[in-house]
Amino acid sequence: MIRNRLILPTFVCALVLAAIGCDALVDRPELARDFGSPYNVLFGEVVEAANGLTQATPFTDGSGALHVAVQFTGGCANHTFRADHTLAEASATVWLVHASNGETCEALLSVEVVVPLPSDVLEKDDIILVGPSGQDEIATRFDNPSEDP
Repeated sequence: MIRNRLILPTFVCALVLAAIGCDALVDRPELARDFGSPYNVLFGEVVEAANGLTQATPFTDGSGALHVAVQFTGGCANHTFRADHTLAEASATVWLVHASNGETCEALLSVEVVVPLPSDVLEKDDIILVGPSGQDEIATRFDNPSEDP
């Protein structure tokens, strides 16, 4: 009789998991990413860094800001970008959220976006930038990340 009491809850639990899918058991923050208004990340775009040297994006500067080259349609309104992130043990995954602010113009703009990163992101060994297309790349670090584990 005791064995039947254990089998029934296990069976019911298995049915519930089958109904909602196994993905419910896994933390999948990437499914919750909100990139905002459409844009593309231009990985590897060479820009002039503050130190006068040229650098391929994405990279972090000495103040801990992330530099990203992006492309979007616009030209009439002020566009804003902010960084959002998730954390893992040794890395931070970062993406930009784009606000087009009611933009109706359709010129294709390519700009360098510089966004500050919070200290919990900068403390990680790797900062991974993810674009709306799903492509990702580890940012080159110039912000002197802590050597402490």
